Amino acid sequence: MIKHKLTIIDIKTVMLSEGKQKDELVQTAIKILKEKYSPNPEHPELFKYKIAKERCRFVYRINCCSETYYVKKYVNRDVIKIIQDLFRTQRAIVSMLTYWRLQRSKIPTYEQLFALVDRSKIFNRPSVVVSKECKGRTIKQMLKEDVSEDRKAEIIEMLIDLYVKLLKANVYHHDPNLSNFILEDGVLKLIDLDDVRVLPYISYRLLQKNLKKFNKILFLVYSRKKNGNINFHNADREYIIQEVIKRYDPNISVSKLVKYLDRKTKIPLFEVKSLVKK
Repeated sequence: MIKHKLTIIDIKTVMLSEGKQKDELVQTAIKILKEKYSPNPEHPELFKYKIAKERCRFVYRINCCSETYYVKKYVNRDVIKIIQDLFRTQRAIVSMLTYWRLQRSKIPTYEQLFALVDRSKIFNRPSVVVSKECKGRTIKQMLKEDVSEDRKAEIIEMLIDLYVKLLKANVYHHDPNLSNFILEDGVLKLIDLDDVRVLPYISYRLLQKNLKKFNKILFLVYSRKKNGNINFHNADREYIIQEVIKRYDPNISVSKLVKYLDRKTKIPLFEVKSLVKK
């Protein structure tokens, strides 16, 4: 028996009666998952259905044969995006292609199994991508715990190594949030590939843009009150930014790039403590 539980982004919860779910594309994905990827065929339990309205993504979390899988469905509500989708690859396919490219570059990430596109529709073709659960904790979760300085240093080194590896493989991450890096079995992995693109080349300008965003995200980690007493400080952010630049390309002027970050992000890289106090 398949059970349904709907969790909307505003924390409201609604129970759906059995048989109400008529999403054929998702049910097809579940059928393929059950027949080809599960060791013992049985009815999977579909128990979570999350809606991100602003991004038009629906995420189902499925328990099947002691394994947990995620079925992410993409569908557009905006007319302009529906028209754009007529001339570009569906997002589930893009996510799958990105996953394969990351695999070729030996970038550790969660396992994606397959993608489906409903081509019976001319307009607004929905698509789904199915992935296996990545069991572990994100960097943000670990830093919120009472970790020792030595352990924190290890986590930071893993983050720097993976970020440099991404840049050297021409992987551009539009949302390098610490919640998008998860540690599983001692390996730091990249999750949520919707904001990841593999480019032919990362120019110096793109590098500036990327590090500006990364710098701001790192600043918000410890400056936001809602993060509580997180074990991450200004000195950690300074070290990460400088080491990423040095290890990515020793020929790049660290001081010059830091000055650019200071000017563009309005966050003085070596004077943040005074800003936080204010």
